[in-house]
Amino acid sequence: MIKFPLAKIVPNTIVVSFYSVLSIFFSSVSKKTIQKNKNDNINCIKLNDNELISDSFIENQENLKNISFGSAKKSNLSYSGCGVIAAWNALVSLSDKSFSLIDLISAFEKKGIVLKGKLGVSPTAIHKYFNRSGYKTGRITSRNPEKIRRFGDSWDTFLVTFYWDKDDVFQKLHTVNISKNENKYYIHNDYFKDEKGRYAQKGPYDSLDVAIESLGQNVASLFITGISRKEDLG
Repeated sequence: MIKFPLAKIVPNTIVVSFYSVLSIFFSSVSKKTIQKNKNDNINCIKLNDNELISDSFIENQENLKNISFGSAKKSNLSYSGCGVIAAWNALVSLSDKSFSLIDLISAFEKKGIVLKGKLGVSPTAIHKYFNRSGYKTGRITSRNPEKIRRFGDSWDTFLVTFYWDKDDVFQKLHTVNISKNENKYYIHNDYFKDEKGRYAQKGPYDSLDVAIESLGQNVASLFITGISRKEDLG
């Protein structure tokens, strides 16, 4: 199988800009589809009494094939919704209960979805969503461990978009939330299972760079958003 090491060839800033352009010019989802997805998701969640109607972290993306997202072929929350789930988990980690998962899906379908959902959500769109929501945010595209470590010291929760395999772009990207509690870092929705075989958070880790390194042997970070709790805005 042919591999293409995009992460080693193209700077992160260029790749991030490319995703942003795709989300702005080639990714519109019709208002009719957005409303249909919203109605379908309301009915789906009513029929399935689970964590999607609570304020808990979502760790089980693989099981969310019935939650609609976008209009691309195969597109649903399981296939391409990691960015939406990461944003949800970040809000949970910030104790922000003024949201619903259904509305979050609609928000990214209106602004930020890439190729109608085939490639998920642009990482810059997630960053802008938190800015619009009144949060103080920062961003970093460096892969330097020390810079990432210092960045981790400055914020309360993180959205990390990364390459699963820096030697093979066809392994795609993934976005996770890394929350921070008492200066320990926890990864959410990383397809990690606990000793009982249940999807669970992974951690704790002592620093953000170490947490990112634990995502896999050949991962490479692309874009990291840091977010402060609203009570820390002064």
